[in-house]
Amino acid sequence: MVRIIIILLSVFSTSIAVADSTVTAKLSHSNLELGKHTRLILSAPESFPPLDTINLDTLKPIFYIDNISEVEIVQGRQVMKLRLSAYHIGEQTISALKFNKSYTQPITFAVTDAVDPKSNLPIYINYSISTTSPWVRQQVLALYTLTSRLKLYDLKLASFNQSSIDSNDLIIQETKAIDTYIYKTGYAVFNLAAGQQTLNLPALVLKRDGTTSHRFYPPPYKLTVKALPLYLPATVPVGSLTLETDRPFQFNLTQRLTHNKFSLIGNNIQPAALPFLSNQLDSTESIQTYPDTKIQSLFNDVTGLTSKIQYTLPLKPISQGILQLEPIRLLNFDPERGVLLAAEHSLPVLLSLNLWVTILLILIFIFLLIILLYKLYIKMRFQVHRYLKYRLAIQYLSNTSDPLIVREVLQLISQAEGEQSNMTPDSWLNKMTNTASKNALQIPLNRMLYRQSGSEDKNTLITSLIKIIKARHRFIF
Repeated sequence: MVRIIIILLSVFSTSIAVADSTVTAKLSHSNLELGKHTRLILSAPESFPPLDTINLDTLKPIFYIDNISEVEIVQGRQVMKLRLSAYHIGEQTISALKFNKSYTQPITFAVTDAVDPKSNLPIYINYSISTTSPWVRQQVLALYTLTSRLKLYDLKLASFNQSSIDSNDLIIQETKAIDTYIYKTGYAVFNLAAGQQTLNLPALVLKRDGTTSHRFYPPPYKLTVKALPLYLPATVPVGSLTLETDRPFQFNLTQRLTHNKFSLIGNNIQPAALPFLSNQLDSTESIQTYPDTKIQSLFNDVTGLTSKIQYTLPLKPISQGILQLEPIRLLNFDPERGVLLAAEHSLPVLLSLNLWVTILLILIFIFLLIILLYKLYIKMRFQVHRYLKYRLAIQYLSNTSDPLIVREVLQLISQAEGEQSNMTPDSWLNKMTNTASKNALQIPLNRMLYRQSGSEDKNTLITSLIKIIKARHRFIF
């Protein structure tokens, strides 16, 4: 019996010694929420090398390592705590960590979607990147897309700071689809050096009631940054350039100062990378230029950067004629095709005239305008008289069938059309009607006007005449 007790004590003490001589890893939570941090507690014997020298590369594809505490000695063992944030949801496993020829046990854990602390509604987030093989100085869009069933008022990107990379924050874009809010934001990233690089993006911070509830960290991206061609000048921007003018044509008096406005716009280019055009705005034999002024602006949404420089160029034409400055030459590198592009853009055309020539042209214009208005007045007066005479003729015919009145009506219509008032009935019908109507009305109309006997119904004849007159100018009736 005593021997059995001694054996059991020996086995127990051996197991304790083995446990004390191994490295261990433990998560503070086995179920994690995306955007929340957890702690990984590492422990190793005091006799091992310093625990902060352990290789943590196994963790980096799974977690963002937010903080690493100093190593403490607790009961003869080194203890180090790491604050971690998971990149993705789902069941995951931390592989065994090796330290001083000893291994930790693998740890399996689950990561669930983020949950709003007030409403308990889920929050979903996705990450995307526009390209993983950009050129040096090419814009790379790294976007965060957050979806929620409730409106989120306090979203903010953490500050970005990584060597050999320049960046611009993108304005948060909010859209609503039925009962879902979608938020997009991110960074426009510009790599300044070629080669293999790892892009470590900051967190998207969500606050509720002034308190940070979640920090969403995107996973690191491996980039293969391509070097620009050696023939490319360092000042040539990577992206697209356009030149816009306020107006293509401009008038100005000779020897009078004017201002020419145009804008240089760079798509997917930072403002500092836009070329300055001042050295291309030189005077010519016919135009004297002066130092320009520039206003720089930037529009940054989730589609990328749009940089703009608005130029105001004072100039003075020193001769008459159609004048123009030399075209602006722009160079840019197209990252989609990988080629250098060159284009020339024309500045506004300037029409310059002497003061006396301008006054003479104005007087000629006024004279021509007066003639035109006079002709228009004559035409309108004729139309008004025509309208009145037509109305009067219809009124006469509607109230009588007297041949004298009918003859007077025919004279009114002839005068309204600018014809002679003593036209014969046949001539009047030729002018006013088509062949079919003329043949039907010629004999009855002659008999009525010349008071010849006939069987024709005068009322029917009057009605036909009214129809002919109304059909002549439908817009009047």
